[in-house]
Amino acid sequence: LIAHHTNLGVLRTLSKAWALAGARIGCLLAGTEIIALLRKILAPYPLSTPSVAAALAALTAAGMSLTRQRIALTIAERERMAIALKRLPAVLDVLPSRANFLCVQFEDASRAYRTLLSGGVVVRDVSRQPALGGCLRLSIGTREENSRLLELLIRGEAAA
Repeated sequence: LIAHHTNLGVLRTLSKAWALAGARIGCLLAGTEIIALLRKILAPYPLSTPSVAAALAALTAAGMSLTRQRIALTIAERERMAIALKRLPAVLDVLPSRANFLCVQFEDASRAYRTLLSGGVVVRDVSRQPALGGCLRLSIGTREENSRLLELLIRGEAAA
């Protein structure tokens, strides 16, 4: 598409799946005109040496293998969480997701939010976003972290 659209740029980060969010590194795929324009305005050293080293290590065969494993675990946990959350009486809907989070609609999102927060689990309240009334964004973590989130919600329901 880049060859046919001179105004198109594709940005990719090495954040989530690559476990390099702190490195703040990614790339831009674009035509030569866009790249030339950006080179005029970029700082002379936009990337730190440690960030570049981390990115290069992540892009080795071993690094890419680890990333594929992380992605597979995240997908498996996302599916496990979606099934478990749908079984909870306080959950109205679990929106389809191909990301590293689930958007979940609760009967009482405020109560679910407070329950999780009081248990040390931080989630994002997205209920003010258009068409997301009553929804919380739940990031997919480790199996243990996800199980803790489920336990808190189940306990919160039992206490109600």
